[in-house]
Amino acid sequence: MRDIFRGYKSVIASVVFIFLILLAGYFTSPTFAEEQSFLEAIGTFIALIFAFSVMVVLSALGLGSFAIFVSIFLAMAISLYGIEAGVIAIGMSYAVWGLVFAIELLLVHNNNKTAIEWFKSRYTFKAFEIEYRAFYPILWVFYFLLEVVPHYLFGDKLNPFYPQDVKNRLKEILK
Repeated sequence: MRDIFRGYKSVIASVVFIFLILLAGYFTSPTFAEEQSFLEAIGTFIALIFAFSVMVVLSALGLGSFAIFVSIFLAMAISLYGIEAGVIAIGMSYAVWGLVFAIELLLVHNNNKTAIEWFKSRYTFKAFEIEYRAFYPILWVFYFLLEVVPHYLFGDKLNPFYPQDVKNRLKEILK
């Protein structure tokens, strides 16, 4: 269990330190208004830490394993902060996982072996095709940002991108 937290000691220490400072501010506040401000800051800090951890878990586990966790998170977000928070959480989950999926697919397009292994370890072709359709717009956005823009700015070689070819290639790999 100790090895899991070895690389994160400073992050965990920082989070605990910030929480203790906010808690000390709450207990030493001379007025009720200041106490309320510190309570609000503590709540916001905990919500931000939780949202960040959700994004880390999302990118580590993938969307398929993440469905139950997302439903619990959405229920908590909606009950604590309202429908708007649920919509924001859904939008952020879509954007973050779309970013991961699109970058990995562009890496497959550029013949990256680890990206191919990434898809093999996480997807059947049916599951891949569902996410391919869901994240198709994000795929083109990231192709533009990661391939076309550097081509015009720095003169990098531009590989023509045909998503259907990458899909067919992964169809053969994921059989």
